Amino acid sequence: MKKKIKIKAKKRIIGKLFTYKLRKANKIICNLYNKYIKNLYFYIKDNIKYYYYNKYKFFNIIYKKKKYLSIIKEIQFHPINNKIIHIDFLHFKKNDIIITYINIKFIGKSIGVIKGGILEILIKKIKIKSNYNNIPNNIIINITKLKINDKIFIKDINNNNKFIILNNNNNLICFIKNIRKNKLLSNKDNEIKNKKN
Repeated sequence: MKKKIKIKAKKRIIGKLFTYKLRKANKIICNLYNKYIKNLYFYIKDNIKYYYYNKYKFFNIIYKKKKYLSIIKEIQFHPINNKIIHIDFLHFKKNDIIITYINIKFIGKSIGVIKGGILEILIKKIKIKSNYNNIPNNIIINITKLKINDKIFIKDINNNNKFIILNNNNNLICFIKNIRKNKLLSNKDNEIKNKKN
């Protein structure tokens, strides 16, 4: 079951002065875009940062006692203190096709890591296209069987034909790095340098 966070929204007046006052009061300016009704303009408490940083994806925006199932379309941060200052939400219905990002969850301990290698992760989330019901909470990648120098690419993800992956199939997600080989090469380089000196 997908996690949906309830967010209480309050109507705001559009304008620089009101925006300034709301931000001074630690409120976050928001817009909600959709194709079913007019766009909504509101503000919320800044506790949404907890849900954002803990990777919650779906939100029920409560506005004038109505619920709007939404995802974050765009988010803006303060350039100095990195606080969330503006969020654009996208409202959709469960049968709508939406584009969003899904986090990758790595499970297991690989054979290569047990033998002294290191798991190098290059991609932590992927971009997908699907309807709400077929969007997974995360993408599970089991690395247990990965040996040293083994790699996993986007094309290796099994989506069970439930969603379309928009990343390039040849993009590398992760691999097991051979640190012993790197150490040997480093030691050889040091030996060559010492001989020259």
